[in-house]
Amino acid sequence: RQVKKISDGNGIIVDTNYVPAKNQIYLGRTLVQNNLSFNNGGSGIHAYKSHRVDIINNTAYHNGASPELNWGQIFVQNADDMKMINNILVSRPNQPINSVGPDGGDQKSTKVVRAHNLYFGGLAPKLTGEGDRIADPLFVNASTDHKVADFHVKPGSPAIGAGMRAPFMPYLDLDGKLRLAAAAPDRGAYQYGKAPAQTAGAVSKSVSGAR
Repeated sequence: RQVKKISDGNGIIVDTNYVPAKNQIYLGRTLVQNNLSFNNGGSGIHAYKSHRVDIINNTAYHNGASPELNWGQIFVQNADDMKMINNILVSRPNQPINSVGPDGGDQKSTKVVRAHNLYFGGLAPKLTGEGDRIADPLFVNASTDHKVADFHVKPGSPAIGAGMRAPFMPYLDLDGKLRLAAAAPDRGAYQYGKAPAQTAGAVSKSVSGAR
């Protein structure tokens, strides 16, 4: 189908893994965890026509760079059985933060759980859940320039020790640093504190700059 305009350019998208009449390949859950997604043309992370997706401990900053798109940093659309937990979302001025457009809502999605996400910038979040908060995450150096950007958090950040504790929370952060099992994890892709040397194969890669 031709839309004759920019329609994507997302950092991460789980796209059409749920068509009951035709496609039951994806019977388990899909995990999107410990990712940094910034300055993409479309969304930072979203799920479209999908089910059983867990979006956990990610950091999404100033995505929506394409002027033709008006999408949130992390959102779901026409989806079922979604979890969005312990994420940090920072939106561009006057742009939605967790929905499709300023009045988008969940776009016919069902069984969506939001918890302990941190929102900042842009329009007020259209949808919130238990433990969600609006506050500046206090990044070390928030920037869309990958040469200088640093999305670790400073001392005093509201992300520190404010995540949900649950068995499905990540064991490591994006740096390969251990998250504290005995305490509430930090929100976002990075655990506060000095990171050890990176262990090969232990972490995801950041995603940025797609148009």
